[in-house]
Amino acid sequence: MMKTPFISFILALFISVIGNSASLSDLRKFETATAQNPEIITKPALIFNQKNDTLVFENLEYTVLSKKEFLSLESQLRLKNYANAYKKDGCYAKSHLISYELYRVGIKHNKILIFGNELGDVQVTNPDHSVILFKFHIAPIVLVREIDNSIMPYVLDLTFFDKAPHYDAWIDLFYKNSIKDKVTIQIAPPQSIDPTWQLPIDMTYSPEYLYRFENEVKAINSIRP
Repeated sequence: MMKTPFISFILALFISVIGNSASLSDLRKFETATAQNPEIITKPALIFNQKNDTLVFENLEYTVLSKKEFLSLESQLRLKNYANAYKKDGCYAKSHLISYELYRVGIKHNKILIFGNELGDVQVTNPDHSVILFKFHIAPIVLVREIDNSIMPYVLDLTFFDKAPHYDAWIDLFYKNSIKDKVTIQIAPPQSIDPTWQLPIDMTYSPEYLYRFENEVKAINSIRP
């Protein structure tokens, strides 16, 4: 059964991502024979002072960000171009690079996924009423302390939203048009790349993975919607 408020988030956690993919021919335009010194590793890290304000739920840790910190981080991530306009694929790459950026500055976070068994189980309707079909979609999720001192989950999905959405708004977009009896929503550790990822595999931020994902983001960014 689907539950949407934050209380549901605190009761049951979830997984998800995409369907179509930037073609290999597009990707190879950006790839070289070796994956040494990925650009992301040499870029300046986000501006964020590490802190110990954390929340643990079901063995998953979160840094509790102030609203000001959250808005600053979102702005910095957009400047790093992890919010490109290509929607049909690449969420696993963008989410993994964003996750790495958060990891670099000590922000504990996880990822949210919505997924089915087949392409089209997850569906998103664009403002122009066109429909994008996914098998899964994934994005990083962080916790933010609001002005009233409540703690709320936000999703760093920078492609589908002009402002990083509250958990409920993210769920609403990706769940309302999907085949509801075929999709699952989960929260997974930041190592997760797609619904097939399982512990104890830990290739979270290896240079090879970062290189591969960074170049996929460049490839999909060159494709106009």
